[in-house]
Amino acid sequence: MIERALEIHPASGASLFWGGWVDIARAKPARAITRFEQALRMNPRSAVRPQALTGIGLGLLACGEVARARTALREAVQYLPHAPVTLAALVVAFTLNGEEQEAAPYAIRLRALGGTRSIDAIIRDPRMRAVLDTALDRYARPQADKASLHTTPRISGESSR
Repeated sequence: MIERALEIHPASGASLFWGGWVDIARAKPARAITRFEQALRMNPRSAVRPQALTGIGLGLLACGEVARARTALREAVQYLPHAPVTLAALVVAFTLNGEEQEAAPYAIRLRALGGTRSIDAIIRDPRMRAVLDTALDRYARPQADKASLHTTPRISGESSR
């Protein structure tokens, strides 16, 4: 449908945007990047700019352009601070760039949102998944473990049950 829509109206920002996401899902990152960038050139202030930047970041990660991906994803996360896909991609970008400590707060935030279930359909590349899972294990789990061990003092006379 996207191909047909772009045949009819090649300058449709919405078709380019959704076409970019279809390309991400179909493992065509170079074309996805091009489509997202074209959509943003048509409307730089688009309401979906952060989602397009997330798509660009994912495409750049898939193409091995980690530093550029990190730049796009850092901008996206400013507008989407609780979007699982954006957070996951940023964790991967920081980790691949050797900035593990920078990844930590985003990994913790992602784990607090309920983990990675919602990103399974988007980040399917085994290498990226392994990087993400390792970062989540390294940075998010220790925080959760510490939180579960927190105890509150008993009020005198309170039952020990």
